[in-house]
Amino acid sequence: MRLSAIRSRLPLLVFAALWSFALTIAHAESVGAVVTVRSANGQGHEFVVEVADTEERRERGLMFREELPADGGMIFIYDPPQVAAMWMKNTLIPLDMVFVDTEGRIAHVTRRTTPHSLEPISAGVPVSAVIELKGGSCDRLGIRVGDRVHYELAVTSTSSAPR
Repeated sequence: MRLSAIRSRLPLLVFAALWSFALTIAHAESVGAVVTVRSANGQGHEFVVEVADTEERRERGLMFREELPADGGMIFIYDPPQVAAMWMKNTLIPLDMVFVDTEGRIAHVTRRTTPHSLEPISAGVPVSAVIELKGGSCDRLGIRVGDRVHYELAVTSTSSAPR
């Protein structure tokens, strides 16, 4: 192919590449989870949370958020389980942190954490997940150590276009 032919098609090739990239972004998918906490009295509480499933999301967590829905939050999943330590750097709102052991029970709850604190927050034992909820949720709903936790991951499309 001659150079002049390539030059004449270059705008079309660039457009096609950009269009393909735009479609990929428009139909990007993110992972969320439905978390159910079942209290000792059998009462269930359901939360729709974001999943910190990449290193970047784990590092950022809920930093810079000015509000959080009453039934929202974020889950950090550890496979294999580990002694997890969290902090509140650049986190503007108080959170409740729920540490879930390897049997699916709450091992530790830290209530109403202090925004911006650099103090490590940990259960001190290996956990399979940490769930961050709006501060005060655990007291309001009676969530405590020993309650059962179940979560299901769900892939959601960020596209507003019908499929």
